[in-house]
Amino acid sequence: MDHPQVKETTCTHCNEVFPSKGKYQYHFRRVHQEEVKIHHSNHKEIVVLRSESEKFLCICNKNYHSGQSLRRHQKHCQQWKDYETDHNIDSNSEISIQGNILYFFCILFNL
Repeated sequence: MDHPQVKETTCTHCNEVFPSKGKYQYHFRRVHQEEVKIHHSNHKEIVVLRSESEKFLCICNKNYHSGQSLRRHQKHCQQWKDYETDHNIDSNSEISIQGNILYFFCILFNL
């Protein structure tokens, strides 16, 4: 009986080889992903860049290796909800959060 061959995937950033596409995608999100898009409550999209500590930072000072984890956290983070309510984030605005500079680029949906 022939077993299907596992298709290896090589990371184009660091040349590390992974046994599956899923393992490569996990690696890419944790190591090479430089930005994450978060939907703002006023129908804008916010792009959060990875910080100098190589993590994605929330306004509440929690940090995450993957953007997906930050996105999941911010859905329930009360400080983030309060910040969204209190501030109107404009296009290409730069925000300083607890000494860390984070760049938020807001793009209106359906332009």
